[in-house]
Amino acid sequence: MKKLVIVGIPLLLLSLIIGSLGCAEEEEVEEVEARFAASSTSGSPPLEVQFTDQSRGEITDWEWDFDNDGT
Repeated sequence: MKKLVIVGIPLLLLSLIIGSLGCAEEEEVEEVEARFAASSTSGSPPLEVQFTDQSRGEITDWEWDFDNDGT
C-alpha cells in the first residue's frame, strides 16, 4: 500500500498539472475561395484577356502560372 501511495501521488499530481495546462485556444480562420472570371477564354492570338477577382476571404498573395512550368 505504501508503494502505491509513493507512486500514485506523483502520478496524480502530474496529471493535475498537465490537465490544468489545457489546450491552446483555437483561432478561427476564415474560409477562402480563389475564383476569377475571364473576359474571354478562346480566340485567335494574340488573345487579350482581362481577369476579374471574385475570390472570397482575406487573400494576401496571388501566383499565376499560365504555361504550367511551375514558375
